[in-house]
Amino acid sequence: MGGRASKAKGASGEREVVGLFQTAGWPDARRSGVSGQQDGDICNVDPFVIEVKRREKLDIPAAWRQVLEVCPPDKYPLVIHRSSKQAWLVTLTLEDFHELLPGERVRSRRVGPISG
Repeated sequence: MGGRASKAKGASGEREVVGLFQTAGWPDARRSGVSGQQDGDICNVDPFVIEVKRREKLDIPAAWRQVLEVCPPDKYPLVIHRSSKQAWLVTLTLEDFHELLPGERVRSRRVGPISG
């Protein structure tokens, strides 16, 4: 898929993610509409800067670099991505993930030692 079809697929993915954020309690979420804008692909979803990728094969490190380029230090960068007929996934650093979770929740969900 290339050119116009690829852009349409990306815009459709962004609209879908906006709807999910609006349903989850960010009623002002919207597409930024300007490529490379300081607030990413989706804006008004504080404290996040969001890059949306709707691709069959995603270069996650490249997408991560892209969101980092526009993410100020006081925000959390997220890459939200999915391929066809799959669930949306979120990529963020483990450090940011830990900061975002309330401490009690982390302790209450842990059932044993984490092995790697």
